[in-house]
This record gives sequence, structure tokens and C-alpha cells, in this order.
Amino acid sequence: GNTFGFMALICLSYFLIPVARQSPILQFFDISPVAAVAVHIWSGRIVIVGVFLHGAFHVYRWKGLAGESILAMIVPPRQCWSLDEDNDFSPECIDEDTDCECYDILRNLTGVVAMILLVVIGVTSMNFMRRNHYRVFFITHILAGPAVLLITIIHWRKCMAYMAPSILYYIASSFPVMTENRKCLTQDGGIKVTRVERIQSRIQGGRQRQCMSLTVKATPAAVTMYEAGQYIKL
Repeated sequence: GNTFGFMALICLSYFLIPVARQSPILQFFDISPVAAVAVHIWSGRIVIVGVFLHGAFHVYRWKGLAGESILAMIVPPRQCWSLDEDNDFSPECIDEDTDCECYDILRNLTGVVAMILLVVIGVTSMNFMRRNHYRVFFITHILAGPAVLLITIIHWRKCMAYMAPSILYYIASSFPVMTENRKCLTQDGGIKVTRVERIQSRIQGGRQRQCMSLTVKATPAAVTMYEAGQYIKL
């Protein structure tokens, strides 16, 4: 089971790099944003599958091989939450080879919580959700994503060594862009939308999808930097 956990951890070690803003690595290797997002998406899928199999094999080991109660292996007893320094409580398991200390059960609980959050992220990242409920997708990502990383480190502290490069790279690449965006927002008032129009757009299969046409005011500097037909990120 731990093999699948490491598989997920390897993906976590780089999955933020493709979505870092103004990523130097992507520009150096001339990787398009579309291809980079695809790497991020498939890395996330592998993480979900790996974490699920990692947990499933441990559940089989507890219940199928050792005869332990699954609930007892993922929910620490009340005595485990005591802050008393003299507390020497130790849970009892059926099989003496089962990792059965308070820390072990707490570790199992964090794994379950991380798995639930990953499933939520996976469901809200499906194409239907992104296309029709983007706000749900976005809010879930910015809230559940960091929570998964933090809980994963609590689950096994050595995970930090694997995830730190990706996290630090993301912060280093994105923070200057976020700072510049904040500066533009406070000094220039942000993007000025002059017109909003709802239009109908046909997609594959003859179906219609409602789209929004936005007309924004461009500064003289922006006019010299961009040409008609180029994509801009709002």
C-alpha cells in the first residue's frame, strides 16, 4: 500500500510547477499553458488514485488480515486527545503487529481526511463543473488544495521534503505576479469593463452554450504590448 502512497507523493512533488504564473521552466522548454495544465490535471488524477489505493490496501490489512475494527483504526479514542503530559494511554488492538499507538491512529485519520478532500477536488474539477460552476471549482481549489498539502505533511512529516520544491517554486513564480496585479488594482483601479454582452455559441454536437462578451478599456501601454487575437488573462 505504501508504494501507491509514494506514487501520489512523487506527483505532488511537481504538480504545482505547471500552473505557476509566469513559470520560467515552462518558458525555457517552450511548453504551452494548455499542455502544462494537462500535466497538472493528470498529476492530480494520479494523486487521487494513488491515495485511494494506498488507503484501500491498509484497510484490507487491518480488517482482512488482522481483524481490526476499521472505525477504531481511523478515529483516535478520547484519551488520545488529552493534553496531560502524564497521560500514558495506549489503544489496544487485536493483532500485536498492528501499529496501534495514538499517533498511528491519528495518522490514519489525517489520511482519510486528505482522501475526502481530494475526492471533492476531483469532482469539482470535472469538465462539467468547470464549465458550468466555475466559482465552485475555484473556491474548492483555493481552500481544499492547501488543506490537503498541510494534512499530508501532518500525515507523514517527511512528505514536506518531497513537496517543498514545488510549493516554493509556485510561491516564487506567482508572488511577483500577484504583487504586480495588486499594485495595478490599487493604483489604476483594476481592469475597466466597458461593455458586457451575452452571446450564443454552438459547440460540437450542435448544442448551444451561453457565453459572455466583455469589452475592456486598454491603456496605451497595453495597446503596444498586445495585438488583436491574442489571449489575455483577466
